[in-house]
Amino acid sequence: MSDDTEVSKPQETVEAKESKQRQPKQPKKITVRPVYGRMVHMHTAQEIDGDTEVAEIDGWLQAQIDAGKIVVVE
Repeated sequence: MSDDTEVSKPQETVEAKESKQRQPKQPKKITVRPVYGRMVHMHTAQEIDGDTEVAEIDGWLQAQIDAGKIVVVE
């Protein structure tokens, strides 16, 4: 027996798949605040004075949070 009838399944077009793959994930912005005074990020030279938005928490920033010098603002 030959199966000449194909069941058509809805499939995404190649363009739709490529457009999903091209979009880079946007990093979540996190707001941090120094406990005392002003701090300067050692690797990026970004000044952290008051409520400051950072792209992500990296190793240096995590160390400062663990030491209690910087807090994450919710």
